[in-house]
Amino acid sequence: MIKKKLTIIVLCAIVIILTAASLNTASSTKHTTLGSDSRGYVIKDVYMPNETLSSKLANFTGTSSQKKVKVAVVTGIHPRETLSINVSDAVVKDYAKSHDVEIVHYTIVVHENFDYYTAGRNKGQGLAADYIIQDVAKSDYDVIIICHDHKKGYGEGFYIATPSMDNKSVTLAEKVDKAMSGLRFLPSDENPKKKGTSTEVFTKPLAATGHATFVYEIPEWVSYSEAYNVTYNLVDTAYNSI
Repeated sequence: MIKKKLTIIVLCAIVIILTAASLNTASSTKHTTLGSDSRGYVIKDVYMPNETLSSKLANFTGTSSQKKVKVAVVTGIHPRETLSINVSDAVVKDYAKSHDVEIVHYTIVVHENFDYYTAGRNKGQGLAADYIIQDVAKSDYDVIIICHDHKKGYGEGFYIATPSMDNKSVTLAEKVDKAMSGLRFLPSDENPKKKGTSTEVFTKPLAATGHATFVYEIPEWVSYSEAYNVTYNLVDTAYNSI
């Protein structure tokens, strides 16, 4: 009887401690600057999973069966593509608040002439190549989503493409394509941006690190709310397809 009471007391104490801890560690963000130079800088924000009381208790007792998923999102390679930059930033923050997932957001910020088409693109993709690839190579992301928006004539609607057509990326892209409406998977041969400058400078070298990699394209003429909804659904579908 005494042993049973002690067990109950210990379990109650554990629940109280974990409850208090969960109030202080509901979510956390680690903000760092990966690198900077005369062109601009690259920020890395790591959003850690929310820890609920049940997940804390499961981890404590060794009974946790939740999958641990890591998603990376890259924005700002082409600084004039403001729709994808703003939407993706909001989606990353909102999704991280309500899901047991670690999301890393790489943001490229170009200093001068960011609104000049050629100069802005060259600086943005150069910063990405110099600072993001080496960081990704050391990571264990389950998927990397590189976000863009495009003008009419560069693909129809929302789509994802796989820059290297590697098995890992294609397999995941096909799962997403099958599970999600409102977005298409375009193999690299069908992607109208396959010969873009960022493909050779950044996207293909990034995919060569061995992670499943998507290039995600938003039509620049759609509303913010539509772009937000599709982007949120893409992250959610990719998460559930891993």
